Amino acid sequence: MNGTHSPMAPARTRVVLALVGAALFLSASPSRGQEAAFDQRHLWDVHPRVRVAPERPQELRHEELYDILRQLARSSPELQVEEVGRSVEGRALYLVRAGRGRQRVLLWSQMHGDEPTATGALLDLLSYLSRQRKEPFVARILEGVTILAMPMLNPDGAMRRQRRNALGIDINRDARDLQTPEGQ
Repeated sequence: MNGTHSPMAPARTRVVLALVGAALFLSASPSRGQEAAFDQRHLWDVHPRVRVAPERPQELRHEELYDILRQLARSSPELQVEEVGRSVEGRALYLVRAGRGRQRVLLWSQMHGDEPTATGALLDLLSYLSRQRKEPFVARILEGVTILAMPMLNPDGAMRRQRRNALGIDINRDARDLQTPEGQ
C-alpha cells in the first residue's frame, strides 16, 4: 500500500457497524412487549453523523483513543469509561460499559496491534449507541444488554504496527498462560 486512502475502509466500517448492531439488537430482550424495528439502512445512513473513527484506522493513536472515549462518555450517561489495566509499556487499557441489561456482551478490538479496522468500528458503534440512545431500536439494546467493550487491547503493538505486544507475545495465543498484562 502506498499510503493513499482506500475508499473501501469507510464501507467496511459501516458493514461491521451494521453487523455488530444487528447482533446486539437480536440479543437484546424485548422491552415491555414492544418490538423496535431493526433497519439496516438506518445504520448506513446515520453512520456519517456518528462517525468518530479516523478515515484511516491505522492512524488512530492510543492518546486519541482515550480522547474519543472521554468525549463520548461526557456526552452520554449511557457510557462509562474506566482504566482496567496497563500494557507492558504502561499504556492504559480501557473498558467501556454501555447499557443496563442482564445479557452481557464482550467486544474487544486490536488484540493484534496491526489490525486496526475493528477499533474504528467499535468506536463508531459506541458513538452510535450514545448519540442515538433515544431511538427505539437503540433503547431496546441498551435496556436488554450490557456492553463491555475493550478497544485497542494491544496498544503497544498498535504503536509499532505489529501483531505482537511489547514482549513479542501474540496475545491471541496467551489465553491459557496469561503471561501478558493485556491477556490478563
